[in-house]
Amino acid sequence: MMQQQCGDASDIIRHEVAAGILPTDAPVKVWAGYGTRKMCDACELSTPAKDIEYEVDMLDGRILRFHQQCLTLWHHERVYLQS
Repeated sequence: MMQQQCGDASDIIRHEVAAGILPTDAPVKVWAGYGTRKMCDACELSTPAKDIEYEVDMLDGRILRFHQQCLTLWHHERVYLQS
């Protein structure tokens, strides 16, 4: 993911966590693999096959997908809002 996209993702993720679009709960499981070109649930950009895509299983049954940087930002924001 390009640097400009990461910067934009930080603002987007902060808003989505605060608005309840992205959960504040910790995931049940996190899987990693090559990108499947599916949309990242945080920044809404696809993850190319050359990048790592993280699939996150939530307790409520939702499955979320993130770029590595978006996953890190999501963890930071959800923990921040819980404190």
